[in-house]
Amino acid sequence: TMTADTMTADTMTADTMGADNMSVLGCISSTDVLAALSQAHSSGHEAVLSLLEQPASSVMTDASNLVSVGPDDSLEECSLVMSEMIISALPVIYKAEFLGVVTPESINRYIWASLVGGKDTYVRHVLPRRGSVKEVRLPSNLWRHLILDIGVHAIPHPRKTVSEDSYFIVSHAFDVGGFGPQERVSCVGIADGVGSWAEMGVDPSEFSTKLMGSAEKAVKKSVHQASLSKGATDYHRAMVSPLGLLKTAWKSVTSQKVTGSSTALIASLDSHSEVLEAVNIGDSGLYVLSPNQEKGMSGTMRITKDEMHIVYRSRQQLHSFNRPYQLGYAASADSSTEIFAPYFESPEDATVMNIPVSAGDLVILATDGLFDNVEEETMLQIVNDWRRQKDTRHGQLYATSKSLAKQLVDKAHELSLDKSIDSPFATLAKENDILWSGGMPDDITVICMQVVQSAPTSLATP
Repeated sequence: TMTADTMTADTMTADTMGADNMSVLGCISSTDVLAALSQAHSSGHEAVLSLLEQPASSVMTDASNLVSVGPDDSLEECSLVMSEMIISALPVIYKAEFLGVVTPESINRYIWASLVGGKDTYVRHVLPRRGSVKEVRLPSNLWRHLILDIGVHAIPHPRKTVSEDSYFIVSHAFDVGGFGPQERVSCVGIADGVGSWAEMGVDPSEFSTKLMGSAEKAVKKSVHQASLSKGATDYHRAMVSPLGLLKTAWKSVTSQKVTGSSTALIASLDSHSEVLEAVNIGDSGLYVLSPNQEKGMSGTMRITKDEMHIVYRSRQQLHSFNRPYQLGYAASADSSTEIFAPYFESPEDATVMNIPVSAGDLVILATDGLFDNVEEETMLQIVNDWRRQKDTRHGQLYATSKSLAKQLVDKAHELSLDKSIDSPFATLAKENDILWSGGMPDDITVICMQVVQSAPTSLATP
């Protein structure tokens, strides 16, 4: 932190300011100086010498942009502020007086010193005083878990009263090892029943509903087993992958001899993996969107302006146009044998996905009723407009996941009834020599999941 007019190799001093006028003008860290020196070095030795004669204000973060903490703020709070603001130094201010600087390095040194029983380096080297700690205890570990804020909206085909789509959502927190809710598992799934079964007197919604119902039961059984675990290792052993869930659900439905077929998409995230696991069979879709960060730099402060962009889209599985892969069951005409291949696929034919995610990402799962009617550009516009909405009830920047799911479904429904447009479905139909204009009326199910960080959790004991 500086009150200086010029930079020197060791210290910064105020030559022209009287004691009564001393004030904090900004903050400068070694990272800022090294970055400036590196840039100057590329232009030659003279540029480096010239840089060293420049005022410190040329690379500092101005005081008006500084975020500060107080001396009584915990290291946990300091770490969270630096993590959220993406900064590498925090000035410590008390009653308008500058006391020192907190950095990730100083916190790490303090933790290490505490672990080995040494001096409290945080007090010695960050705050402008020296001292020792009579009783050193292990500081709190800073665990921030990724969790999903989930919302769903679904409507049936305009000419039907019951949707042939089905879905499930399970989200559960665990107390692993007696330290409070350390683990959270969220699992969702959607299935789109094949409507042509209605022509044979079969309810198309029965297979998809029972498939998702069986998957949900399998998740809850796994959750129950995990809740009985005594540690994180046992917990992870108890959890079932999306592919495992799909296999379990498929075996359950076929063993019940439920006639019909459907597509299926299951996705899950546990709180520590930071990887979204998913499995898909058919033409339902999974999209992952992330903020497109345009970064500006001012000292140690990073200024970002973001819009969402698509970083992942699942691949459709189709035999041909409008003929998706599907799980199914049917008895033969004489009811003595069961029919699977070549009419239906098995879970072994599914696409397995492992997608890294981070806080701020958005995951969208939907049946083809969304993607057949809404262009990606339109979907992105809806998402970015939604992110700018203000939730006045909670004072939050982002609106709810459920409200986004409804907006996407409403837009897909609107476009599906518009005969004047070339919908994505109509475009593909024409590419396959099929005359089609306008949207594609269908059941529409959308699940939206915001990836957010949970509150920090302490694993330390007093």
